[in-house]
Amino acid sequence: MEPTQNLVYYAAIARGDVIIAHYRNKKSADYSNMAVECLRQIPPFHNRFSLTSSYRRFICIIEKLFVYCAILDESLSKAQSFKFLESIRDSFMVVLQQKNVSANVSLKYHAFQHEMRPTIKRFALPLVGVPEREKARIREEELRLAQGDAGNEIEVNSPSAVVPLTERNSEEIDLNIEEKHVIGGSQSSLVPLIGHQQQEKKEVDYQRCGIKFDGMEIMQDGSNPSAHAQSNRDRWRRQVIIVIILDVAVCLVFLVIWLGVCHGVKCL
Repeated sequence: MEPTQNLVYYAAIARGDVIIAHYRNKKSADYSNMAVECLRQIPPFHNRFSLTSSYRRFICIIEKLFVYCAILDESLSKAQSFKFLESIRDSFMVVLQQKNVSANVSLKYHAFQHEMRPTIKRFALPLVGVPEREKARIREEELRLAQGDAGNEIEVNSPSAVVPLTERNSEEIDLNIEEKHVIGGSQSSLVPLIGHQQQEKKEVDYQRCGIKFDGMEIMQDGSNPSAHAQSNRDRWRRQVIIVIILDVAVCLVFLVIWLGVCHGVKCL
């Protein structure tokens, strides 16, 4: 498709539904029948009308007995479209004055075709551009390409594409470690030994740091778990004794207050 085209597909001057002059773009379809049908569907009491469908815009100006209409591409704005019709109207009014045509005279089909077709064509030729349908096609293609690029980027950066590589590198590293530590034995007999050494190293590190692991506190080197349990029991025993002593003291205080109020044991 050409990058730019003439955006005026059809233009006409009508009286009722009789076309008295019209212009048709030879590179587009024949919209004559469509224009006549649109003229019949113009709602009453309107001096301007516009209808857009399938990237085509039908517009018209109704003044007295004459209707000026056109079918243009949607990429032309309404302002440009109506200005085009206004130019046709002004030129046609000059022709009517020159021919001294009365408004009541009966006009036949294509009565002013010879006078107005070159004028309409002259106003239509400058209205060129990229059709709206072509613009929509370009936008859809750009969107499809953008989505394709985004999909490729996600596929490269996705974790599913990276994890196998990481696992493969880890296996290669483990294999190298095993090969370095094999001395007179098979690799399969070395794997449990490495795992056991790593576990013992972790336990020693935890013991040295004295940190909490899985909800349990790891003791420092040199501490005795049984001694720690005995210390906890002694601490709990002292707390119980302190609570009992406080309870007895409170009871004695209440007893003294009661004896003072009752002046001995008279309340009994």
